[in-house]
Amino acid sequence: MLETMRERLAEHREKSEKLQRSVRTAMAYPIAVLVIALLVMLLMFNYVVPAFENTFAAFHAELPALTRGLIALSHACVQYGTWVIAALVPCVYLCLKLLKLRTHWQKHWHALVLRLPVASQLVGQACIARWSRNMSTLFATGIPLNEAMVVVKGVTGNSVYASANEVMRSHLMRGRSMAKAMASVEHLFTPWVVHMCAIGEESGTLEHMLSKTADHFEAEVEATVARLSSLMEPLLISVLGLIVGVMVVALYLPIFELGNVV
Repeated sequence: MLETMRERLAEHREKSEKLQRSVRTAMAYPIAVLVIALLVMLLMFNYVVPAFENTFAAFHAELPALTRGLIALSHACVQYGTWVIAALVPCVYLCLKLLKLRTHWQKHWHALVLRLPVASQLVGQACIARWSRNMSTLFATGIPLNEAMVVVKGVTGNSVYASANEVMRSHLMRGRSMAKAMASVEHLFTPWVVHMCAIGEESGTLEHMLSKTADHFEAEVEATVARLSSLMEPLLISVLGLIVGVMVVALYLPIFELGNVV
C-alpha cells in the first residue's frame, strides 16, 4: 500500500496547506488595514496637527474641546510615541515567546479565542477539519485509533482541542466508541460530526466519514473566509473613514468659528 499511502499523504499535505492559506487570508486584510490606519494617524499627529496648532495659536482664541483633545493627543504621540513603540515591540515578542513556552497560558488564550464572536467559528471549523483529515489519513494506514489519537493530539494547533483529544482517548481506552468519546466533548465537536462518526463506526467506513467531515469543514472555512472578507472590507473602511473624519472635523472646527473671533 506504499503507493496509495504516498498519494494520500500528498493529498493530505495539499489540503492542509490550502486550509492554512484560507485562515491566513482571513487575517491578512484586517491587519493590513489596521496598520495603514495607524500609520495615517501617526503622520497626522506628527505633521498635520502641529501645523494647524501653530495657525490656531496666532488667533489667541479658545479652541473647541474636540480640537484641544486632538492637540493633546498629538503632543502625547510626539513626546512618548517613540518610547511606546520601542517598549511595545519587545513586550509583544516576549509575550508570544512566553505563550509558546507556558502551556497554562496557551490554554487560557486558546479558550478565549474559541469564545470570541467571529473567530470562534473560523478557528473551530479549522481545528475540526485538521483533526478529521489527520485521523482519516492515519486510520487508512491501519494504525489503531488509540495510537492515532496520540499522533493527532497537536495537529489542531489549539490547546483546548488537544486536551479534548486526550479526554476522547481515555474514553477509547475504556472501550467506548469514537462517537461516544466525541459526544463527551460535544461543545467542541458538533452533533453532526458525532453523528458522522457513529455512522462510520456502525458501517465500517470510519475513514471515509472522517474524510467527508474534513472536506465539509474545509469548505466551511473557505466559505467563512469569503463571508468575513466581504463584510470586513466595508466595515474597516467605515472605521478608518470615521477616524479620519473626526480628526478633520476637529482641525477645521476652529476655522468655522473664526468669524466669531474676528
